Amino acid sequence: HNLFCHQCLLTKEHRIENCPICKHRLQVGNVCANVPVRRMISDLPCTCRFDGCGAKLKRRDRAQHESQCDYLPLHCPFSAKCGLLLRAQLASHKATECPYRPVVCHMNCGATVPYNCMEDHLARDCPQVLCNCEYCEASVVRAELQEHLRTACPLITVACGLMEQESKISCLHQCQRRQLQDHQQTCDFRAIHCHNEGCSHVTTARLISAHEDVCQWHKVSCPDCKTDIGRGFLQQHLDTDCPDHVIPCPFAVHGCSEKIARRLVNEHLQMSCGSHLSQVCSALAARDAEIQELKHAFASMREDFELRLAQLEASRSRERPGSAVGSPTGSPTHALGASGGEQLRARFRHPAAVEHPPASQQPAGIWESGPVASWSSVE
Repeated sequence: HNLFCHQCLLTKEHRIENCPICKHRLQVGNVCANVPVRRMISDLPCTCRFDGCGAKLKRRDRAQHESQCDYLPLHCPFSAKCGLLLRAQLASHKATECPYRPVVCHMNCGATVPYNCMEDHLARDCPQVLCNCEYCEASVVRAELQEHLRTACPLITVACGLMEQESKISCLHQCQRRQLQDHQQTCDFRAIHCHNEGCSHVTTARLISAHEDVCQWHKVSCPDCKTDIGRGFLQQHLDTDCPDHVIPCPFAVHGCSEKIARRLVNEHLQMSCGSHLSQVCSALAARDAEIQELKHAFASMREDFELRLAQLEASRSRERPGSAVGSPTGSPTHALGASGGEQLRARFRHPAAVEHPPASQQPAGIWESGPVASWSSVE
């Protein structure tokens, strides 16, 4: 039975708790829209509420009009710093006027940056911009500048870098890159092959002299034949090959005292065949005399041995009848046994025919001292 504005009736700011006429408490569930009145209000004339527009229309059309109105104030989508803009101005603002609009770098680097930052991008970041090398002033694309400094710039200061493999020491000299090649051609750390033919050793220029002083391929003159030969092979050359090296006669062991050059050995052997034969015969005769002396010495030792052995057997025979006078078990007399003398005699005559008795059964006096010990050492 009453008409109320929806905003005044139900919103928290303007809510009406009780009906102003009947004073009953109002409930949301009992409130319904008055359609005829709403249609009447919708047909009422009104104007667009945006400044500058002034369009006249019905209330029912205002919402649709305002959503499309060119005078609708909007924020720039790129930055809040641009302030409010009319809808009609937004397209041109986004396309050409906004300093914060994103633009693609015209150097084709692929980067998209704000329009007002493009100069900074080109000055500091764009990899396709030409830059001047700080050393040689050459124009180089920024993306290749570091590679230019690392490998190509002729005026940048670089270290020599040559390393000595033996000591792992590097050259510390620094110079401009354009001077580096000239320096390395004279650097003490440059690699040099040994100059001696046949030697494959590689070292540095500062060590090459020390190497060549001891290099076995360094040519020296043979003191006899004057042939140039490697230092390390000189002794072998003298021992086996040098034709003028003086060597003793091959019959020196038989008494020839001649020393001749190696190339004359065959001639000397042919010319001295008779004297060499007589020297060999004399050496054989002296050898035979030595053998005879050894035989006589051996016979004398055998006679002495037989005499001592007989004395030991006689001593054993005298001690056997008396039981109280016997020697302790393990004494030389008991160890010798009944056939001990015969075994010793047989071994003396034929040393290979009789084996040595075990160590525990060997008579200490016979095997360890006296004339028998001397005979054992001869055998």
